[in-house]
Amino acid sequence: FQKEGPLVHLLYDELCDLYRTVLLYFLSPEKQLTTKKLQIGEEAHRLLVDVSASDRVTLFHDVKLIYHAIVDNLKKHLPLKNTFLKDLHVLDSASRTKPDSADTMIRVGRAIPKLLSDAEIDRIRHEFMMYAAETIDQSWYIKNKYHDSDGNNHTEYQQIDYYWNKTLSLTTSFGLPKYPTLSEIVKNILIISHGNSDVERDFSINEHIVVIIFY
Repeated sequence: FQKEGPLVHLLYDELCDLYRTVLLYFLSPEKQLTTKKLQIGEEAHRLLVDVSASDRVTLFHDVKLIYHAIVDNLKKHLPLKNTFLKDLHVLDSASRTKPDSADTMIRVGRAIPKLLSDAEIDRIRHEFMMYAAETIDQSWYIKNKYHDSDGNNHTEYQQIDYYWNKTLSLTTSFGLPKYPTLSEIVKNILIISHGNSDVERDFSINEHIVVIIFY
């Protein structure tokens, strides 16, 4: 997840995928995997050829304990119950026309301390409904489409800040910003760092940055 550009709107789904992936190393949808089906890697399997049966039993028992410990640690420390982080998917262009997205954006606006007045929160729904009905140029969120050597289709997406910079630059017939309240929310969300590398880089630029993490 070490990439340039804001990715905080994808962070919750990435964390859920990480947690789910570790679970699948030793669980099936119905029950725990048998010893033979535990995921330990190809090189480890090759090394086990010269290991006695009793040592293999011990090893797989220990592997299962390690997986349990990893899952317990992830469950304890990952913000999987953080509704604010979960709601940030609303910034994705694909969420624009989803039925509950306006409510989600309102929750996000309410959750940011001292950002919006009650009147501004009331305007979120109207602005989001207008945004959902907006004609958005595909080039604002899709950077490139191509086929690989096997004929598979691939889509390369624009960075989320590029998309919102284009969207928030739209104006009314009077030349006023169409989405001033959404602009306040989006700009405050996209400055939240999504990983350690961004935090370290930010502090190297300005040691007085304050990072607010919502738990």
